[in-house]
Amino acid sequence: MKVYQDWDDSTSVSASQLAGIFKTIEPYNEQYQNTTKDDAKGYPALYFELLEPINWTQAGNGYQTARVRSKMHVVSHSLSRTKQSIHSISQNVLENFSNKRLFIDSTEIQLTTEWVRVASSLPKRFNNLRVVIIDFEFDLIDTSLMPNLTGAPGETTFTIQPTLQQ
Repeated sequence: MKVYQDWDDSTSVSASQLAGIFKTIEPYNEQYQNTTKDDAKGYPALYFELLEPINWTQAGNGYQTARVRSKMHVVSHSLSRTKQSIHSISQNVLENFSNKRLFIDSTEIQLTTEWVRVASSLPKRFNNLRVVIIDFEFDLIDTSLMPNLTGAPGETTFTIQPTLQQ
């Protein structure tokens, strides 16, 4: 679906601001699971994913939102040749994504509300790797079914403000 591709693209663009830190930035596909030695991958690495299922709500006229959780996997060698600690690298990821909204391409069409860190973990089950996983929550916005929404200059644009639930 278009909204998932837009999210992958926007997340990659935002993560590219950390390109000086990471040798690999890509969607998560269990790249480091059950790894005892993986020198072929460029570390440190940043992998990102949306957790499933994603339950959508309809707001009318083709506009849908979903409260989603995303995981950012920060992975580095645990060997002494690692120049930066996994904690300082993870702090860079946290600062890059916290309270940030994503937009579709270079348009003003908002794709997410502000990202908020909701959990983090330091799994210790990987040989020769250090891993920090940071979970963020935000509303994912799908406007792909809305008529006449282009986001081109002078066209209709909008910003979604989250509502507080009581």
